[in-house]
Amino acid sequence: MGRRKSSTEQKEWKVTDPITNHSLKITLIGKEKLEIAKFQRKPSKSHIKMLASSIQRLGFLIPLVVYPENDKYIIIDGQHRFLAGQLLGIDRFLSVIVPSSLGAKMINLNIEKQPNIREKAYVAYNLYTYLLEKKPSLKENDAQVEDSVEFPHFITLGFVYKREEKFHGSAFEQIISKCDGYLDVSLKEAKKIREERASLILEIDSILTELIERMKEKRFSLHPFIRKDILTHINPLKGRGKRGEFKETFEEIKNKLRSYERNPQKLEEIFSQEDLL
Repeated sequence: MGRRKSSTEQKEWKVTDPITNHSLKITLIGKEKLEIAKFQRKPSKSHIKMLASSIQRLGFLIPLVVYPENDKYIIIDGQHRFLAGQLLGIDRFLSVIVPSSLGAKMINLNIEKQPNIREKAYVAYNLYTYLLEKKPSLKENDAQVEDSVEFPHFITLGFVYKREEKFHGSAFEQIISKCDGYLDVSLKEAKKIREERASLILEIDSILTELIERMKEKRFSLHPFIRKDILTHINPLKGRGKRGEFKETFEEIKNKLRSYERNPQKLEEIFSQEDLL
């Protein structure tokens, strides 16, 4: 006679995705084996409480989506449901286990959409450093990186925000997006280039801050988007139908700003009083 399964023995159901034919597993996983992906944005306390209330009334009906890594299961979809379940004292969570290879590709698709540039940049940075830690020799323009990070310029912005939380990313995004791209070097080498780009951007932002202060001293009436307006005015890519090269573009922007720094009177030549109202 066959051995009768213990009631405490873990049950697992194997299913096949009807579109891709990937092998999936559905099971209950202990909370100690689950880990939230490092690249997810910070959880919302109010959303967790709302979900906890809903789960308490209806049950834990939507499974987590996880993939195996070492002796853990990384949550790529459902971090708020997981935290809400913990709040309610759930010890084992209904989960769909996808293959590790598929999990890596799902990273960007299942990250909760970021409400602003800063958080998009932080997520890109965290994804990037995660891949760098796991596969430093992987080329930055590899499909795995491109599948994980929404746009390459968010990587550079992530390195900037990591150093300066109050950076004015929205003022720079339009230009960066037209001259930044995935690099044809390993992630280990690319990290140095990203750091250099971040330094150049921060230098330009610092010059802009000084110029804006001088404009205030001249009693110009400045609106909240003046930083972006200045960059738009001197943008060397403006009117071009093609992309630019990163260092060349921002060195040109820096040099233009330096010329205004040396000759403050030129500020009045760029913007009339009406332009700044």
